[in-house]
Amino acid sequence: MRPRKIGSYNPEIWEKSERVQDERWSLFDPNMDITDAYGLSRSLRRGSTIEAGNRKVDARVVVMKNRWRKFEKAKGRKPSMAMAAHYTEVRLSLPTLWEYSYSF
Repeated sequence: MRPRKIGSYNPEIWEKSERVQDERWSLFDPNMDITDAYGLSRSLRRGSTIEAGNRKVDARVVVMKNRWRKFEKAKGRKPSMAMAAHYTEVRLSLPTLWEYSYSF
């Protein structure tokens, strides 16, 4: 059995969120399309980045941690990055990446 992708849980989250939207109207804008505004993978990433900012994690650490986004957006092409990022070896960057996790 293969593990489910995080996005496969979206329908369950949307259903519960829409119920909350109906019952506790002050928590969500009643005109908001929950399925458009929220998705687990995006919301978790966005929440993590916001929390890192709240905890005053150094911006270079956040950029290093979110480096994978450049590859994701490139969709198979070579991503546009600064030269330092092109030559960065992820394996050798683990201490910086751990800084992000340790801040939580």
